[in-house]
Amino acid sequence: MIYRRSGLAILAVSFLALLAGIALMLGRRENDPLLFRVLGSGVVLGMGAVLCLTVQRWAGYFFAVCVIAAVKAVLALVFGVTVSTRHLVTDRSLVLKLLGLLAALSFLTYRFVTQLPRSTLQAVSLVLALIGLAWAMLTEPNYWPLCMSVGVLGIAWVAEGFL
Repeated sequence: MIYRRSGLAILAVSFLALLAGIALMLGRRENDPLLFRVLGSGVVLGMGAVLCLTVQRWAGYFFAVCVIAAVKAVLALVFGVTVSTRHLVTDRSLVLKLLGLLAALSFLTYRFVTQLPRSTLQAVSLVLALIGLAWAMLTEPNYWPLCMSVGVLGIAWVAEGFL
């Protein structure tokens, strides 16, 4: 039981650290100090390494993260406003694209609920998908990080079938 909970804790703390690192890396202004961008890059790379080493513990929970994000997108479509802030009206075409990508991400990560990643390719693809999901959360109008996440997981899934 402790083993399972540690995976959830690793995923939660790493996801928050990824969000902070990506925010530092992207910066808010053009004149942000280079030190912040380097520090943010270091945090993202460090968390990526930690996530690769601990992928066996948190892989099953990533599916739940994808489903929760998809449910939030469905609620935004149904009610027409964002779940977190009621006064923000949603762009339905953008939310539909995000919902499709999150559904694809959920489909591709469901297999890790029942069986843990067996290869380095699967582990790296899961870490890149998690980084892409965090990146997409911070740069919400841009959905290319989710497209890359779905692409990486899809390529890993096809490659595992041939290897």
